[in-house]
Amino acid sequence: RNTVFLNLTGNVFIWFDFRTGEMHSLNPQRVYILTNVGTPAEIKGYLYVPQGKSHMNIKDCTPLTVKDVLHIRLPNPADPLEGMGYGMSPMMPAAQSVDVDNMVSRFLKIFFQRGGMLTGVLSFDTILKKDSDIDEIKQRWESHYGGFEKWSVGVLDRNGKYNRVGLTFEEMGFKEIDYRNEARIMGPFGVAPILIGARVGLDTATYANVEAARQAYWEDTALPEMMWHQVEYANRFNIVGKFVEFDLSKIAALQRGLIRQVDAAHTMIEDGIPPNQAYRVAGVRVGNIPDGDKPREPSGQGARGN
Repeated sequence: RNTVFLNLTGNVFIWFDFRTGEMHSLNPQRVYILTNVGTPAEIKGYLYVPQGKSHMNIKDCTPLTVKDVLHIRLPNPADPLEGMGYGMSPMMPAAQSVDVDNMVSRFLKIFFQRGGMLTGVLSFDTILKKDSDIDEIKQRWESHYGGFEKWSVGVLDRNGKYNRVGLTFEEMGFKEIDYRNEARIMGPFGVAPILIGARVGLDTATYANVEAARQAYWEDTALPEMMWHQVEYANRFNIVGKFVEFDLSKIAALQRGLIRQVDAAHTMIEDGIPPNQAYRVAGVRVGNIPDGDKPREPSGQGARGN
């Protein structure tokens, strides 16, 4: 829920109910930031507006103090409150381009609903003077070949010719329009198209790339977002001797990186670096190892210079 709010609106508001000890994620579109009117800017509190109510009627709203609400936000260069106000949605930079793509798709939909397009023209070497002749030709053609269930080989008499004037689906560019729209929407969210089965991903990558794409998503997108939450949680729950940390041990994509970290730590240990220091540098959390502050004797297999 918080991930959805953060990516769609750039904001996460978490209300602490100190009576029950529970945390509730509030819809960012219903939360108003209350500030002072002077300078420097200062957050005075928050106002929660229930569904179907208006913030103009203060009796329908719930005021919340600063200590009751944790506000996690994405960077917003246009924030007038200098980093304390509303965050910016990842979709904002691409909004105009995505709107253009969506309008093109909407144009194609309206075109098929209301537009007129000749798929072909029947032409004859002779002059058709009577309307009845034209109506007869149209009726005969539609009765034999009108509708996809009647599509067959056309036979024209009276020296008639059929000329295609309509566009094929390929010529209309449906594929390129869909690809462009998918890529522009997924780009700001940092998700590889192949991970959600998007056509642009399936056509430009193979299933052999899924593992690399999944690991890149966790390392470059999901993990940084989780760290934003973790830092804010740690600042709010500032308890001596305790800390807030996500459990990443069951995320397979991140464990592959852990193997590389462990190998790097073992290499440093073989080079004479104390184990505790080597594991800290490699980013591996194993706690303090007994006598881990002393260098180990080289094994002769992984040490350099042998």
